[in-house]
Amino acid sequence: MPSLVNGVLSIHAAARTHNIAYGTLHNRFHGCRIKTTGGQTVLTANEEEAILSSILKCSDWGFPLIPQDVRMFVKIYLDKTGRVIHRFSDNLPGSDWEGS
Repeated sequence: MPSLVNGVLSIHAAARTHNIAYGTLHNRFHGCRIKTTGGQTVLTANEEEAILSSILKCSDWGFPLIPQDVRMFVKIYLDKTGRVIHRFSDNLPGSDWEGS
């Protein structure tokens, strides 16, 4: 859509021409991104790093973890920090969470 960038077409005209929702095109053109694409994360990047570090430490000590162990690890972490994640049943991530 170089014509939009060059100012030849308005956002409305470009949206109609390319069959794209005006709001989507407007937000993309102006660099607005409210949320990241895909599902929203439950843990922060720092929390994920801390959990990963702990999992690797268990492995170094000769205690490799299975996916159920990792899920329990996250549940215990959430319980100890007092966070309640309503997407999880009793704060326990589902088996689909493991691969995401």
